[in-house]
Amino acid sequence: MFDVSGKTIVPGFVDTQRALDGNPARDSGHAKLVIPREPGLRRDRRPGRTGPARTICLRTKTWWTAATSSVLRAFSTGPGVFSDNNFQSAEDVKGVLTKYKKYYGTHNIKSYVVGNRKQRQYMVQASKELEMMPTTEGALDLKLNLTHVIDGFHGNEHTLPITTLYNDVIQMFAKSGIAETPTLIVNYGGPFGEDYWFENSEVHDNVKLNHFMPHRVIDQRTKRRQGWFRKDEYEFPKLAAQMAKLARAGRPRRVGSHGEMQGIGYHWELWMLASGGMTPLEVLRCATVKRGQDYRRPADLGSIEPGKLAGPGDHGQEPASTIFTTPIRFTG
Repeated sequence: MFDVSGKTIVPGFVDTQRALDGNPARDSGHAKLVIPREPGLRRDRRPGRTGPARTICLRTKTWWTAATSSVLRAFSTGPGVFSDNNFQSAEDVKGVLTKYKKYYGTHNIKSYVVGNRKQRQYMVQASKELEMMPTTEGALDLKLNLTHVIDGFHGNEHTLPITTLYNDVIQMFAKSGIAETPTLIVNYGGPFGEDYWFENSEVHDNVKLNHFMPHRVIDQRTKRRQGWFRKDEYEFPKLAAQMAKLARAGRPRRVGSHGEMQGIGYHWELWMLASGGMTPLEVLRCATVKRGQDYRRPADLGSIEPGKLAGPGDHGQEPASTIFTTPIRFTG
């Protein structure tokens, strides 16, 4: 029981693009599941990759589904679908996706640029017929991204690599319904956004990180970093300004931290979205209320309502006034 009078309670944040390594099935205190929960992250959607990461995604699905209160609740896309499938028809794609839906229990698919445009259209067609939601890779190519919009993909991940975006592109994205996850933490077109925070904030001695994350991992990520950049070299404020245009055109952006720096990296992503002119309340909406739709779980996620997996967080201060109060005191 906590006294939260005078405090601000928000729904648990949702990370729609997050990677994981290690083996949480062997360790219920696995740092990469515990750390994100403590800063307020309660759900994530992780694109499955290849090799060990693919095995982990599937082997631990049951463990994640029954996630305890001490870890975040994770949903997996299963292994990513790549061009090596060499799809020749929508039926070929349905053969693969049917197995994903049946055995991996997922409605979400990560389509890692599965081939030429016809093959990508097969992916969209098969996903629609199976009531699945394909998200694809931006791949540093705006023309490719525009075909993703036109052809009906559910989501596009990584920054749209060109600024400034004008109203024709903004309206195309807004009216299509596609969900854009910019991952400014590893943005295209300039130094990664994460480098800004390593340079301009204290990460190595962050008290909460040191409480939950193994110190050797903190050392590996923070000491003797290879890049140093002037502030005017960073592109994320310009890229975030394009996301603000999309949000105000009716398509709130998704928030994805790419698994770069567990826990605090999600907050860096929120702060970078605000750097482009979004208000704190607009950023919080990107992190919460629209995300249940991304998982096909609007009855479970995204807001604090009876019967939902709210995962509320106590911010102690008013995050709608300044987004930099997003690090929280405790979560439910």
